[in-house]
Amino acid sequence: MPEIPKRWKGTCKPGTQFNTSMCNRKLIRANYFNKGILAIDPTVSISMNSARDTGGRGTHCASIAAGNYAKGVSHFGYAAGTSRGVARRARLAVYKFNFNEGSFTLDLITTMDQAVADGVDTISISQGIGFIPLYEDVISIASFRAMMKGVLVRASAGNRGNIVGTLVNGSPWILRWSVFPARAFVRDSPVIYNKTLAACDSDELLSQVPDPEDTIIIYDNNGDFSDQMGIVTRARLKVTIFISEDPEVFMYTSFPNPGVVINKKEGKQANNHVKSSVYPTATITFQETYVNGRPSPVLAETSARGPSRSYLGISKPDIMAPGVLILAAVPPNLFSESIQNIGIIL
Repeated sequence: MPEIPKRWKGTCKPGTQFNTSMCNRKLIRANYFNKGILAIDPTVSISMNSARDTGGRGTHCASIAAGNYAKGVSHFGYAAGTSRGVARRARLAVYKFNFNEGSFTLDLITTMDQAVADGVDTISISQGIGFIPLYEDVISIASFRAMMKGVLVRASAGNRGNIVGTLVNGSPWILRWSVFPARAFVRDSPVIYNKTLAACDSDELLSQVPDPEDTIIIYDNNGDFSDQMGIVTRARLKVTIFISEDPEVFMYTSFPNPGVVINKKEGKQANNHVKSSVYPTATITFQETYVNGRPSPVLAETSARGPSRSYLGISKPDIMAPGVLILAAVPPNLFSESIQNIGIIL
């Protein structure tokens, strides 16, 4: 990339697992703001006291917005090919105000003000405060100041579902967006099924399974599917089979573990296989990646609908763009990264 423009005022701030040498002509600013956290508790120890991302959203959104060409990428074999962001030649300035220890409006406002002072052309913020007057909405206030300086602010319209009046960031000076919605496999892995483990209600119990990184456990979906997926993830298990005939299971778009959902008839066959075999194993293969599906685009079920309760003049999001099941970058500490390093197939 060419030299950084001389008008740019931002610099990189060192911190936990991050030093200034990590900035370059692409990543031209990395800063973090935590005075709000420290004001509440001066003794708090911030686990990642730097601009580094630990949750994944910042990395994901940054690569979607401005990621350069990355060859040979896939998600466990799905959507294999070359990935790129929308504006691949754009530079990135990263500002962090959300920490595992909390986030405060003081830090949010300071972050946006500093970005404007540094000389950014546009701000993208994937956060919203809903259903309050504009004069109490700190994102709205900070965005207004940015707008007065000629900086466009783009913000999420929210993901509270298809209910009227759930749109957030409903300020006239904010650009809002909504979202619309190969091969991976596990080969000859050991399979376990017993009633105690199948309940999937204790990550402590599941974590005691021998060789969890290569063992398939069959679960009965008797509770909240999201909770059960969370238990499996915390137990560090790599592969899952859920027995369920609840159609709402397929409403979920986030599956942190490779796995499949089978019906009760198929579940009985799987359990019989486990009981009748001395060393039961299973191989799971997935469908191929399908592209150019129709109809497309379709508004995601989770996308918020207008009008804005903060300002009724905003009837709906300004733009709609892909935002579900997007192949983009993730930080290396996420659980999904550890899965692809062990050579399993699902």
